[in-house]
Amino acid sequence: MRHLVAVSSLLSLAVASTSAADAVSGIVEQVQDDDGGARVTLRFDAQSAATLVAGEMVALYAPGTVEKHPLTGQVIISRPVLAAKAQLTQVVGVINGVVRWTAANAKVASGMDAVPLPREAAPNAPPALTATVPTLSATHGAAITVQVPVSDWDKDPLISAWRLEGPAGNSGRLLAHSSGGTAVTWLAPVMAASSTSASSTTGTTEANGITIVGSVRDPLGQEVVVRVPVSLTAVRDLTKRGPLKPFARWGQGVEVAATQLARDTAGAWWGLAAESGALLRITPGWLSSESLALPLEQLPKRAVALAVRGDELHVLDAGKRTVVVYGTDSTVRRSYGLFDTPTDLAIAPDGTTFIADQGAGGVEVIEPDGAYRGRLGRAGTGRDAFQQVVAVAVDRAGALYALDAGQRSVIQYDRFQRRVATFDVPGDTKDLPVDIAIQPQRGMLILLASGRLLAVSANGATDVTAPLPDVGIDPGPARSLVIDQLGEVITCHPERATFVRFTPDLKCAGVRSERMRTQSLWAADGAGRSYGLDPDTGLVSIYDGEGWAVGRVDAEAKGGGLFGSTLSLAADPAGRRLWVSDSSKHGVHRIELVETANLGFVGSPGENNGQFQEAVCVSSDEAGRVYVLDADQYRVQVFAANGTFLFAFGQRGKGLADFNDPTLIAASATGDACYVYDAWSNQVKKFALDQTAKIAVHVSNGGGKGSEPGQLRKVIGLGCDRLGLLYALDASREDLQVFDFRHKSCALLLAMKTADAGVGKATALALAPDGQVGLVAGTKVTWWRW
Repeated sequence: MRHLVAVSSLLSLAVASTSAADAVSGIVEQVQDDDGGARVTLRFDAQSAATLVAGEMVALYAPGTVEKHPLTGQVIISRPVLAAKAQLTQVVGVINGVVRWTAANAKVASGMDAVPLPREAAPNAPPALTATVPTLSATHGAAITVQVPVSDWDKDPLISAWRLEGPAGNSGRLLAHSSGGTAVTWLAPVMAASSTSASSTTGTTEANGITIVGSVRDPLGQEVVVRVPVSLTAVRDLTKRGPLKPFARWGQGVEVAATQLARDTAGAWWGLAAESGALLRITPGWLSSESLALPLEQLPKRAVALAVRGDELHVLDAGKRTVVVYGTDSTVRRSYGLFDTPTDLAIAPDGTTFIADQGAGGVEVIEPDGAYRGRLGRAGTGRDAFQQVVAVAVDRAGALYALDAGQRSVIQYDRFQRRVATFDVPGDTKDLPVDIAIQPQRGMLILLASGRLLAVSANGATDVTAPLPDVGIDPGPARSLVIDQLGEVITCHPERATFVRFTPDLKCAGVRSERMRTQSLWAADGAGRSYGLDPDTGLVSIYDGEGWAVGRVDAEAKGGGLFGSTLSLAADPAGRRLWVSDSSKHGVHRIELVETANLGFVGSPGENNGQFQEAVCVSSDEAGRVYVLDADQYRVQVFAANGTFLFAFGQRGKGLADFNDPTLIAASATGDACYVYDAWSNQVKKFALDQTAKIAVHVSNGGGKGSEPGQLRKVIGLGCDRLGLLYALDASREDLQVFDFRHKSCALLLAMKTADAGVGKATALALAPDGQVGLVAGTKVTWWRW
């Protein structure tokens, strides 16, 4: 970090013809006072403005004394007064700065002269825009790398938080809510295409106000917010979209139990596998994870802690009693130290390493070059001693915090390793403190074995644990916590292979565990959320776009609960509600997601309109209409979002338009077509719908029994995306086929074996409206995109 140097004068007035005014190239146009200090808007001449750099200093001058020629009255000497210094925070478009120093009794005001100080040492600068932000042009459904023009004058590592503004469920999907650097991948949405439209569409369409918002932050918490407007170009030829590509893997074999986590500057997470001690790398967005490829002899013997510094992983190996430094490129670079019974490590900003080692009597201090410096504390009892030091943490200033589980206390040392204070950890003595970390927003956080979080200050400790979301799982004992550069907190619960995530203000943001992904019925909406339903328990789990469980709907049938015999699940494309077909209760459950207490039911036993014998499958369109297939009555009934009956179609028979064994249904996004799979003929029957006239007209059939491309044998999942493409998951053929059935003919676009997709025998299909495909096999979920 750079520090401001004292300056009494910035210009030399050696001769009468030289003055500070000669160097002036700008003026203060506007001054605004806020909690962060005075902020100024400046205006410079074009030549000077072109050389300005965000982060550099500018001198601000107030009028001073002048000397005039006694005869002509012309000013011959001007002595302006240095009133303040500002640091530029934005040089693109409007030039803004924040006042860093003000002279005694001076006040910054409009009209002051401004002089750039390119050689002036400056405080740590916030990240800043380096160019104007252009409108992002993208093709419907494309995967786009969004790079915002932001840099940091001090070359600090940056981390970015991302969000979307735009129509609910129709603004695309971000593959990570945060990332290292200034880039993120965005999956663009697609327009809902009429099933009768031409196969090739052209033209550019504004994306209804979609904006990608990035908040770019440096390690000090200084940030700049960038807004990227979007325009979309329609897909011209669906047949040239390319194969499906995997972009996320969750569940068995992927979400491995970890004892510790740390985040690198690229936004990836690194962890220690609980059972093997292997080094894990988890991609930004928690899309997938893998073990670091290392020879057996280079693997840790018993890794107990890790820390990330730059492109290096410092792993504390209690088996070898040393710290091994690995590169993120899978190389062993060096090792340092020889310890007794080490349990944790932390690295200060200057590279000094601290090792919690009760066997050595306290905290070992290692120089940045690996040399031994000394030990802090002593073994014993009292305010300056350790009975069971288990964890250490360092703040941004280099101060050290050492957690003593035996005495339930924390000893703080300043950056010169002088003891500052000792804090007590309150609470149940059986609920042991297990880890400590420093969060910019709350300060010192202590994790208890129960999973509770305590915020500790000079005034004592406060329980700040937010209630976990109702996800139907107990995470088990906590082992460690980590805080990233955004202030988000993750706690590790390796005994049950679970993670819990908290927002910077310590509200629980989700729970993650492969043990949760046991549902047999799945659906997805247009915002990246997915939903899993367990028919045996009546539990509907709600997952965010990164696979974290954020809530559930508990609808257990036992004791008169909500669900009876559930057979299918559908999500409103905008993520407003879920629909669940229930054959034993003769209807469809409506679950409002905006207000989960608002539950409803459509249907009753019978054969009239709005009544059912066996509701086996359900689908929904963009308007919120719901389509319900009744296998016993051989028909489809259509309802408005509020449950009002609209119309019905279909009849029993063996004709081209008739049903003999209907099992699945899929509606187009616009509601102009409905597809019904009949297991008797292994065909998909297409019906054109007129919502105004409330009629359905049979168009044609596709498929037919067989193992050849385009044929079907046992379809267990059927869905239609916004482009009108039809997806069929076949359990007998063990493949996923995608058809263009928007016209009278049914053309095969893609066939992919589920074994090649890495999921084995898939048991369920979750299709997002924009064409992202979730293939489910047991507790494993693999997501694919075009």
